[in-house]
Amino acid sequence: MVWGNTIEGERKDKIGAAFSSMVARSFDLLGKPNVSDYFPVLARFDIQGVEKEMSNFMQRFDEIVEDIINEREKISSGEVGGGGNKNGGRLDFLQMLMELSEQDVKTKFGKTQIKAMITDQWSRFY
Repeated sequence: MVWGNTIEGERKDKIGAAFSSMVARSFDLLGKPNVSDYFPVLARFDIQGVEKEMSNFMQRFDEIVEDIINEREKISSGEVGGGGNKNGGRLDFLQMLMELSEQDVKTKFGKTQIKAMITDQWSRFY
């Protein structure tokens, strides 16, 4: 839904497995009781390592999304797969964002904004 058929084959399975484990891990992190929630004065110490773990989680998520965006840019430019849209002419969320970022100077945004929107969409989906 978010990036359609940008990736295929073994790589698709690998990223799918990584995403599935990330979703499971995100639920664990979100449900994990944190001492800092009850005693905010302890938050800066990150006693349980929740902040560090969440930071690592988001970094990994960011790497996966950036890799997919880079792949889509290569496909769109014709470097890989003959160019064009691999979704049979259907637009997915990533393709719409990339096209919008290229068309309108007023709404010009880069990879950072696209990744933020995908992350937001992902969090709403799960």
